[in-house]
Amino acid sequence: MVNLRNRANIQPPGRLQDGVPPPFQPPPPPPGGGVGAAGPGQGIENPNPGRGSGAGAARRAGRGQGARGRVDAAAQGQPPQQPPPPRNAFHEMLTRMGFSAQAIVSLENLGLTDIQAFSEITEKDVPSIVKELRCMNVLVRQTSQNYLQALRYWVMRQERLQINYLPDDFNDTIM
Repeated sequence: MVNLRNRANIQPPGRLQDGVPPPFQPPPPPPGGGVGAAGPGQGIENPNPGRGSGAGAARRAGRGQGARGRVDAAAQGQPPQQPPPPRNAFHEMLTRMGFSAQAIVSLENLGLTDIQAFSEITEKDVPSIVKELRCMNVLVRQTSQNYLQALRYWVMRQERLQINYLPDDFNDTIM
């Protein structure tokens, strides 16, 4: 493990570096739970008394809070929820064909970054691409190789017929 404090450009916390104060750090939360902590008899009351106090009541009691719930979570030191990663239909298609994540990255490194790239390869290129993947110690099943060959034929047919196509169009019924 490298001791970073011995390096010249790193200062211990709280010291001035080149006359600039350290970045702001929020104070620790107060004892008792911080923002949003309610003791007995405090907080949101059940809007429907007599309907129980289970999960449904907690869900009903939380209605109408809007953005306050997210602010409370951030104030308590919880990281905000990240949006899901963008959908990549090409990767999903290759996954349906039986390729692993490592194989998908290797295919992209070989130049097959989207479905249109299959219109530029020849019939003899598919076995050599698979051979290259296997030389990189990437597992490629024979069925996946067959699907890759079928995808190339399908893309070439779509190009000849001048039909617009997407990775989602190459599905189980076509494979």
